[in-house]
Amino acid sequence: MIFAVDRLEGDYAVCVAAPDPKSREIVFSLPVPLFPSPPREGDVYRLSLEPEPSLREQKEQTAKEKLNKLFGKNKSQKGDKQDEN
Repeated sequence: MIFAVDRLEGDYAVCVAAPDPKSREIVFSLPVPLFPSPPREGDVYRLSLEPEPSLREQKEQTAKEKLNKLFGKNKSQKGDKQDEN
């Protein structure tokens, strides 16, 4: 996707993209530090997305660990309450 920097607002660049001539413009903000060099109004960039399968696996594993920890605590708390009765 091609986008242009419309304006700078503080530490953000407000960007505008039109995926094709018939579609509506997409307006979004990106933090200035993400740019390879300080952006200026009117600069045009190409945005490309690349999948990162290994990072997805890491995120899935982290989420599973958090869920196991969360549900593990709930199970032990219920068991503790039953033991008290």
